[in-house]
Amino acid sequence: MNTARRGEQYLRQLKELYAAGDRSCRPSAVTYTKAILLWSDVRASEAVERAQAILDEMHQLVEAGERGVRPTPVTYRAFMTVLDKSDLSKHRKEEICKSMKRIGRSGE
Repeated sequence: MNTARRGEQYLRQLKELYAAGDRSCRPSAVTYTKAILLWSDVRASEAVERAQAILDEMHQLVEAGERGVRPTPVTYRAFMTVLDKSDLSKHRKEEICKSMKRIGRSGE
């Protein structure tokens, strides 16, 4: 299992423990950001998909009232690192960036 998958597994375990009542295992923006950043070492299109899924989950949690997972500039830079290192076409990268900017504006 690669490091990025282990990072996501760790995040999933934290979420499960927190949901089960262990308040010391509450995932934070830092936890989510690290999970995104771990995907920057993976050179497959899956890396962007997984990193975007994590970022999307953060946005959904914030919309649901979870303030501790609000993406930070570091989070967005981590996502951009994944995007920059990916094998996606330049056009697809630009589409994703435009989409992220729209999400950022709607969250203000």
